[in-house]
Amino acid sequence: MRRLLSAFAHTLVDDPRVAMVTFGVAAGISPAVEAQRRENRRWAAAFIEAFWRRNQSGDEQENGTDYHARAVPTLGGLFDTVSDWRHVADPPRPRTFDDLIRDLTTFMSVVEAGIHARGH
Repeated sequence: MRRLLSAFAHTLVDDPRVAMVTFGVAAGISPAVEAQRRENRRWAAAFIEAFWRRNQSGDEQENGTDYHARAVPTLGGLFDTVSDWRHVADPPRPRTFDDLIRDLTTFMSVVEAGIHARGH
């Protein structure tokens, strides 16, 4: 999971132009650009959902876990974590890329623990 999250984060922060478009600057450009941004987000949520479906346990199959309902807000949490990391000056604090990966990994561990918990 750590390698996947590291690739995700590098994709979003290595090129400042990508980060600007990903985190909302593109929304005001045109309806077509905003539609593409939303399509990209839906694709990313579908990727998470497909990963969880491939790795689901029998309990999750029996309980009818709604992975889509969990994937969309999970993606939002990942994006917000990266966005917050990018704004290290508000409030000022030293943050490394390793800190970001640790935060993303911790977040995903909590989400997955919740999915796998009994009685969800």
